[in-house]
Amino acid sequence: MIYVEIRGNLGNQLFIYATAKKIQKLTGQKIQLNTTTLNKYFPNYKFGLSEFIMEDPDCFIESYKKLPWFTNEYLLPIKIFKKILNKTPKINKILSDFFFKAFEKKGYFIWRGETFKKFSLGNHKNYYLSGFWQSEDYFYDIRDELLEIITPINSIRECNFELLNLIRNSESICVSIRRGDYVDNPKISAIYNVCDINYFIESVNEIKKNVVNVKVICFSDDVEWVKKNIKFDCETHYETYGNSLSEKVQLMSSCKHFVLSNSSFSWWTEFLSIRGGITIAPKNWYADEREADIYRKNWIYLEDKTEEE
Repeated sequence: MIYVEIRGNLGNQLFIYATAKKIQKLTGQKIQLNTTTLNKYFPNYKFGLSEFIMEDPDCFIESYKKLPWFTNEYLLPIKIFKKILNKTPKINKILSDFFFKAFEKKGYFIWRGETFKKFSLGNHKNYYLSGFWQSEDYFYDIRDELLEIITPINSIRECNFELLNLIRNSESICVSIRRGDYVDNPKISAIYNVCDINYFIESVNEIKKNVVNVKVICFSDDVEWVKKNIKFDCETHYETYGNSLSEKVQLMSSCKHFVLSNSSFSWWTEFLSIRGGITIAPKNWYADEREADIYRKNWIYLEDKTEEE
């Protein structure tokens, strides 16, 4: 069995699931998606994967039985230990690598870093996966399989038919504008930049240098703010209200071109697209410019800065 800790919102969950599917591909074992951490420590987060992978016969969900205690970074002793280590980055890196290799030998893959971490599966009865795994290097070679499996279980509502048709039959640009907790939550805004207005405008202009008759489609967790504050010099449309996660993914991934926010949800809508257009992403994914492997090779990067409220 491959025991998988689910954490974060849908974008995070998709990275975790995709990495687990790659391990499954290599071992032939079934996957258990464990939501106990999500339910206990992130009650405001939704198990978004349930809108996509319910038809996966080799994967099931566990909501009650906990994973081994040492995978839980929210336990007080582990939190204290991490807080001490964070004050000494060099020692933190050395010990993180040491513990990763030690657990790896037993089939436990526990990694909290943003960089790609190569690991050896070995031969174990069970495997345990705990982390965010935000790099396509973990699963890119099974992309075609993921495109088949990660399929929304709900159909597009009638109110979105016209917009979907426009998206599919034009040089549509999906502009993803993440605000929400990036603006309202100080702990999160200390980690992630809020891409500024000029970034979105300059990104669309960059695509317009190579593509004519573009149509901008704005998606955001604060559409009213976008309508009031960001003005594009071309035909612009906005997502309808009340879209489920699965509807958002269907609409966004149907676009040809992308202007991404520094959001794992944005990342996946582009990864799931098969139209092969131009993608613009912020050069700095994190506010502290930490090293990360979430970037894709085919993207174009533009500067952005933290927006002052």
